[in-house]
Amino acid sequence: MRRSNRRATLAAVVLVAGLVASCGPAAPASLPVTPRPTPVITPDPHLSEPASIDKVYQLLARAGLRITANTATVGTDGITIKRINATYAEWPLVMTEYSSSGALRSAARFDLGRPPRQGESPYMIAGLNLLFEFGPHSTNDRTPAPPSPAHRAAAKELVEALNPLLHPLAQRSTEPLPLPTPVPTPVPPSASPRPT
Repeated sequence: MRRSNRRATLAAVVLVAGLVASCGPAAPASLPVTPRPTPVITPDPHLSEPASIDKVYQLLARAGLRITANTATVGTDGITIKRINATYAEWPLVMTEYSSSGALRSAARFDLGRPPRQGESPYMIAGLNLLFEFGPHSTNDRTPAPPSPAHRAAAKELVEALNPLLHPLAQRSTEPLPLPTPVPTPVPPSASPRPT
């Protein structure tokens, strides 16, 4: 008798559970799962020292600057690695790779405290171990002639293309260009100094 009571109770519980389940709201239809988009990692284009003038020349061409290489020479002194004589915006552009930024400052006499002088281009822009001299090398005037508005605009385009690759840039110019300021790297909260 006990077994039949247990069976009857169990059957009643199953029946009631089935009725309750069938009387409740319908189960929601399962929605298709939309996959989350894969995050796109933007590569940092900034180069490290020693940067290759050949690599920068290729990247400037990809950026849309129409630079025509005329000649190239390889240095033999261990200080000047390579020099490319080119034409950009119908003006000479000399791009020189030095063994280091220190070699650039000493060998090219890249002194930020003075503007270009006789025998130098109106725009001299340095980044890492690379030097870009844009404009004719003045041999008759003590100071190179100021550039035309078109050449100044071309020099600005050159700076804008070089900045992501070689920032911070430095310049010696007859009419200085506004140089972009590099974005500071944020310091994680755990690394910031605590007030005392």
